[in-house]
Amino acid sequence: MYLQDMIQQATSNNVVYEIRIRLVGLVQQTDPVYLQFYNILLRKCMALLNLEEMGRNFYDRSKRICIPEGKLELWPGFSTAIRHHETGLFLCVEVTHKVLRTATVLDEINDLRNRLQSNPRKVLNLIKIRLTASSGSGSLSCLSL
Repeated sequence: MYLQDMIQQATSNNVVYEIRIRLVGLVQQTDPVYLQFYNILLRKCMALLNLEEMGRNFYDRSKRICIPEGKLELWPGFSTAIRHHETGLFLCVEVTHKVLRTATVLDEINDLRNRLQSNPRKVLNLIKIRLTASSGSGSLSCLSL
């Protein structure tokens, strides 16, 4: 049994609001919109838990671990997805972590200048290397001087 038309009224600040919901169609479990709806609902729930979205994952800022000697923070979080499985829907929740640098570009430049005051040319070359190194090539803080 499906509701064909539903009307609800509410009053706020002496203004009457009317919400009208009507059935326009059914979404089958095999329809991609069905999965999209549940993924959106799951993302909203994660946001209600005060988790911050970075990329496609959610992380808990309040549980971050600071690593001052490496100028890093480690944020615990979750990666979620809802997919079709043989017997129905499958909810996948994986624990993930995000490593964030707390040092700014200016901090890196000043650090190099302080360490290599006698050789400005080497400072300039190392600044170029540090600022253009990709995350896949290793840690920026491990470059040799």
